[in-house]
Amino acid sequence: MPQPLERAARATDRPLTDPNHDHFQRAPFAKRIAETLISRQSSDSIVVGLYGKWGEGKSTVLNFIRQSLAEAPDTVAVLNFNPWRFSDETQLLVNFFGELATIIGQNLLNDKQRALKGFGSYVVPLIPSLSLGPVSADVSKSLEGLLKMAQPEVDEQRARIEQLIVESGKRVVVIIDDIDRLEKTQIQAVFRLVKLTADFKQTAYLLAFDDAMVARAIGEVFASDTEGEAGSRTLLAGQNFLEKIIQVPLRLPPARADALLDFCYKRVDEALLEVGSKITDTEG
Repeated sequence: MPQPLERAARATDRPLTDPNHDHFQRAPFAKRIAETLISRQSSDSIVVGLYGKWGEGKSTVLNFIRQSLAEAPDTVAVLNFNPWRFSDETQLLVNFFGELATIIGQNLLNDKQRALKGFGSYVVPLIPSLSLGPVSADVSKSLEGLLKMAQPEVDEQRARIEQLIVESGKRVVVIIDDIDRLEKTQIQAVFRLVKLTADFKQTAYLLAFDDAMVARAIGEVFASDTEGEAGSRTLLAGQNFLEKIIQVPLRLPPARADALLDFCYKRVDEALLEVGSKITDTEG
């Protein structure tokens, strides 16, 4: 039986993290997803979509999935990737590769590249204040060139990260939440990222979003009009794109009517108890 959550905690409207507070049968659903990802035998990548409207409990389900995945640390490495932190698509891609390497205890840069990055991080900020006359600009450009050498090309990173994942012997689960809360250009960038990297061996992607909202944002790449019949075409174009990316679409199950009713009755009882009142049998 679910344990009651403190009223102050409920008032924050934050996603649940403790399955013991699960009133709407989300925990068993989440556990089945986690167990499927853990026990998957194929080394091929897989992309799972968790669909639901705002406020229906997607983030809560993801929290429960994370807890179940954490029970298999020798088998699974989890990357909770937050696309909100990166201002452009290049940053998004580079940091994604870097975070993938980090969670399996690796570094994408070799010794020479790390040395150059470390050197540049100290010297480049000093360039404007150095009294080197006309050569300052040349020195600055030279150092910028060295720093670019310290950042592998995307194709090189992509090949190296897949090799690192395979060598780790672990299955990597990439979780991206709140995609539907991003700006349209950011949504499009996230799915370009997934499309580029979704064939990594031993990798699973778990993406949570409102599929209708995301489909419209993606569909604008393929259909420019947004009103009337053209709006339907935009949505359809986005849905078709999602079907090619999302291999396992999962709709968040609705809460059972009896569970919702029971939850409401308990909240009413709490409110009455707080004000020192009660409902008589006749009123009930």
